[in-house]
Amino acid sequence: MIVFSMTHKNENIIVQTKHFYQTWDINNFIEGFQLKIINKTKFCIQLEIIGIDSAIINSLRRIIISESPSFAFENIYIFNNSSILNDNIIAQRLALIPIKADPRSMKFKKKNCFGNQFNTIVYILKTVNLSTDNHFCKRIYSKNLKISKHGSIIPFQSKTYYTNFQKNNIKISHLDLLIAKIKPKQKLFMELHAIKGYGYMHNKFSPITTAWFSYYSSIFFIKNLNYLKKNIFTYKKNLFIKKNINKTKTQKLSSLFFHDNYFTNLMKISNIFKVTQKNSNIKRKIILFITSKLLVL
Repeated sequence: MIVFSMTHKNENIIVQTKHFYQTWDINNFIEGFQLKIINKTKFCIQLEIIGIDSAIINSLRRIIISESPSFAFENIYIFNNSSILNDNIIAQRLALIPIKADPRSMKFKKKNCFGNQFNTIVYILKTVNLSTDNHFCKRIYSKNLKISKHGSIIPFQSKTYYTNFQKNNIKISHLDLLIAKIKPKQKLFMELHAIKGYGYMHNKFSPITTAWFSYYSSIFFIKNLNYLKKNIFTYKKNLFIKKNINKTKTQKLSSLFFHDNYFTNLMKISNIFKVTQKNSNIKRKIILFITSKLLVL
């Protein structure tokens, strides 16, 4: 069900007061639906969607978070770790490193299937601190991870040759992520296997950090302030007055009008739409701007 609002017939004030329900219709949806990209960068996109129910928007948000495929390190084989961090701590840090790869170019790895160039990405981390200064700690970043051209070095694992196309299109998204610090003579040697998965399987497979949506404010302009003052008892529950656009011209008006007991708390926001969606508790905000040019005193 979609909620529609009727506009008050009186010409002195524009405010939505009555509500009724109407079944969903594809023609009405196509006529009122609008989608616009406001901002798009390498790691962020901001959309403006008009004419759609909040339940559908929330469904899209949840789909983006949990049902968009991406790659993450699933199996980490540690051969040498002489750092202060335990193996499980390093494994957890490595699992959250984002991998940039086209999910369409790889397949899902089955439970009892060996890794190959079509379902597994193999990385190698091999580094040592050769410094003679005992106080020097070498920082290990995500840029130190190198893709293994010939697959895994572990028996019964991936031994397939990776093509140049696959190598050039598989990268670590952020190269400055700190993994660990090692002191002189300490070593890190491990092999990492990345597979494709969904966010509902594990949070490490979620391709985005957050997805959220919010409402725009509904703005109405008062044409006749005297009419509003006479009918204050009718609209007092549904109005949130915001003073002001032109402070010099509306200062006297504000002192006469805003002293009313009904508007002592100017930050109180009333919900004129009464939140009719069953799956959403987000309230809409109604703001009435008083403009001196439109006032009839």
